[in-house]
Amino acid sequence: MLPDGPALTIVAMDPSHRREDGPALVVGSLSSEHIRIQPRGRTHPNVADYWDGNWLTCEIGVRAGAFKGRVEAQLRTEELAHFCDELRALSDRPNGQATFKTVEDWIRVSVIGDSGGQLSARCEVRDNPAGGNRLLFELSFDQAVLAKMIEGLEHLVREFPVVGKP
Repeated sequence: MLPDGPALTIVAMDPSHRREDGPALVVGSLSSEHIRIQPRGRTHPNVADYWDGNWLTCEIGVRAGAFKGRVEAQLRTEELAHFCDELRALSDRPNGQATFKTVEDWIRVSVIGDSGGQLSARCEVRDNPAGGNRLLFELSFDQAVLAKMIEGLEHLVREFPVVGKP
């Protein structure tokens, strides 16, 4: 018997705007535990205003311990740009914190650094922002992974820049 309500939100997209590759944000390492945010395209590709034009349809992939899964989510370009700024600041001051939080609560990632160059990411992913299930997990990595995260996120922000003004 299936639970009430959807376990996964499916969003219809114009196939001409769907991407199967391209830039992604990877927190952790693809060869081990990680969270991967892969934009598939703008949710409203023909809209250039701030409020509707900055939504991205993304696949969030998780591999943490024995857990592995994916969910399609709606994220905003300015949330990714803000996280990129926070990660750059964290690379300059290793004892800090950078947080990625989405307006609809699909995902939250808090990257915390220590003076020894080690970092941890406390992560939460939801399969439905209106409630649903949530997975909480923690990843550990070093400054070299942080540099790759920033590089991937900068590429992503260039590919999907913030449009319009609030």
